[in-house]
Amino acid sequence: MVSSRSVLFCRLHQQPRYLCKSIEMYADKPSHRVKRWQSLEPEVLKVCDESRNFYGIHQIWEQHHRELISIGRWTVQRIMKALEIAKLLML
Repeated sequence: MVSSRSVLFCRLHQQPRYLCKSIEMYADKPSHRVKRWQSLEPEVLKVCDESRNFYGIHQIWEQHHRELISIGRWTVQRIMKALEIAKLLML
């Protein structure tokens, strides 16, 4: 069964009907980006806790690179914003 949301998406982007069904089929499976974020959130929280929320975005990003964890600086910023870590405002 195709949801109205995917049908609306297909109409707006003029996608064929079979793509609407594929969108609906994979709607419950998390994307690669979501899985990556779920694995990185605890790492960002760990570094924040170890620094007693003193580190900002750049320092957390550098600490991850020291620990050989590949993560982008903007990804750190987005994760901190999603987790509502207050140091984000101190750019």
